[in-house]
Amino acid sequence: MTASDELKDLKYHMLQALSGPPDKVKVNENSSILISGCRFRSCDEKGFIWIDPINANQIFVVISYFFRNKEYRQDGYVVIYSDKFKTTSEMPENFKESLASWLHLHDFTSPQTEVIQ
Repeated sequence: MTASDELKDLKYHMLQALSGPPDKVKVNENSSILISGCRFRSCDEKGFIWIDPINANQIFVVISYFFRNKEYRQDGYVVIYSDKFKTTSEMPENFKESLASWLHLHDFTSPQTEVIQ
């Protein structure tokens, strides 16, 4: 992802990150819907969509190895998009727990998280 037109880049990267084998769609105990998958022929790149239908929230996550024209990062970036939340501390606990579980499931431990709006 690059800084130029981040929403366009987000759409492109999200579609790419979900272009390969999908994971099963899940509904957690809080009724949140979890959708995820990996990029076709590059399954290290992944996408995660968290939807809270009760509070009308949705947050999109892409695991990317390039972000904002920065150098390739071997342990990747967790890029989070939300139109409601500017920082991870503002995001719902249910999202943070779901994301942490998803990242753990895929053995992804990058310390680098970026939030865009």
